[in-house]
Amino acid sequence: GKGKFMVHCARCHGGIWDEVPSGYPDLKRLQPHVHAAFQAIVLDGALQYSGMASFRDVLNPADVREIQAWLQSETNAQIAAAKRAN
Repeated sequence: GKGKFMVHCARCHGGIWDEVPSGYPDLKRLQPHVHAAFQAIVLDGALQYSGMASFRDVLNPADVREIQAWLQSETNAQIAAAKRAN
């Protein structure tokens, strides 16, 4: 998922995470309701009204699941690191 994220998502959502802030949502900090709608957002253009285009022309459902799984693993790593720091 990371490679696909870097090719298709990082341009807008940041690829170097904390070192390069993004003006768009940080996908490592998605709320559960957004994760639930991830396929609809990325493939169906559910958020086109706010500038998030559909990527159906370059990604398929398996690609999107891989990207989402990688994002979730990054989120989990951040949560674990924060817990260890506290």
